[in-house]
Amino acid sequence: MKAQILPNTVPYWDVVDLIKFENEKEHWMHIGYYRRPKDKLVWGNQTTITEPISTWKKVLIQATKEKPWFRELLSEVNAELSL
Repeated sequence: MKAQILPNTVPYWDVVDLIKFENEKEHWMHIGYYRRPKDKLVWGNQTTITEPISTWKKVLIQATKEKPWFRELLSEVNAELSL
């Protein structure tokens, strides 16, 4: 998903990737970004998170229980997916 581009800034794209590691029983999910300074697309993931799917599930469930704003966000996402 292309992020908002401001004047005089480097464009970047937010990404969610599924990673299938060899010899791992479980797939992993990675959230990060790519950027394009000049004409070259660059992996720009200095600060990202990559975890097994089961860990993501636990994190999302816990955040939904503890944080009303996150629960509301998930409700909005679910409503849009149901359209």
